[in-house]
Amino acid sequence: MRKRQNRYSHYIAFLFLFIGFAQSGWAQQKITGAVTDNTGNTAIGVSVTVLNSQDGTLTDAMGQYSITLYEGQSKLVFSSFGFQTQTVDVSGKSILNVTLNASEIQLEEVVITALGVSREERALGYAVQGLKSKDIASVPAPNAVDNLSGKLAGVYVTSGSAGPT
Repeated sequence: MRKRQNRYSHYIAFLFLFIGFAQSGWAQQKITGAVTDNTGNTAIGVSVTVLNSQDGTLTDAMGQYSITLYEGQSKLVFSSFGFQTQTVDVSGKSILNVTLNASEIQLEEVVITALGVSREERALGYAVQGLKSKDIASVPAPNAVDNLSGKLAGVYVTSGSAGPT
């Protein structure tokens, strides 16, 4: 009888231990929503990450996202190229729609070297060619890539035979 009672006490102790660990798995919150820009268009490929964490996701083609927050996590960071980064508190919410504002930051010129290393043009010890957007737009062509032909040394553009490019 005593041995049987001892076995039941082990099962009960294991049950309480299991319930205690299972509660930490239950302490999570799924957040869904959509991201748009300030003109109302869907924002595709926006990075949605949990603040101070590596957990994250990207918005899909409809601007929708879904992410799971665990206990102690309450802020999401929305960032995308060309938009201001936003940090939003999601406490008590399960649906969160966000509107991103356009960024006014101008990008600097980037030069990609033959080795694939980004440098400033003046830091290089050899000649560099550049192409401005007005040079590309000055010649009418059915495809913007065709306008690169003949503008830079070593750049050759060939069109496919499957119709207009």
